[in-house]
Amino acid sequence: MKVFRLSGAAALASVLWTAGCAMAPTAPAMPAPQCTAAGSGPIEVTGRWQSNLGPVWLSQQDGRVTGQYYDDRRSRLNGILTGTILDFNWAEPGMAPGTGRFVFCPDNLSFTGYWNDAHSWYAVRMDAPPAASEKAEERRAETPWWAEPESKIGR
Repeated sequence: MKVFRLSGAAALASVLWTAGCAMAPTAPAMPAPQCTAAGSGPIEVTGRWQSNLGPVWLSQQDGRVTGQYYDDRRSRLNGILTGTILDFNWAEPGMAPGTGRFVFCPDNLSFTGYWNDAHSWYAVRMDAPPAASEKAEERRAETPWWAEPESKIGR
């Protein structure tokens, strides 16, 4: 038996072609989410998402977002969130790094987007979005007493 070694990009293309064209997928294809909510942010994207490419874990600190994806969590992304748009760079073992963009629905329950300008990447949230009041409480808890305005110190 002859064994062929494929580059990371060629292996991914082969897997995608095989899964999409030659064989029936093991799980039904995930349809792209439809967003009907209005608004432009800001939103909190921290949490677990199920995407058409597999699980995604995102962590947001102010406007910076970092993340991991696929079950092994070795693939990573990092970027800047402006309103509901996340522009990011991604890196996977064995592949050349690239760029992407997610556009989050203002209800904070889904996103649609792409990687390398041509490949769809979309997801739905798997956990409850952090409430705005929870985030404000976390920030308040992290603020030392000496940084509080005088009106809150009780003078």
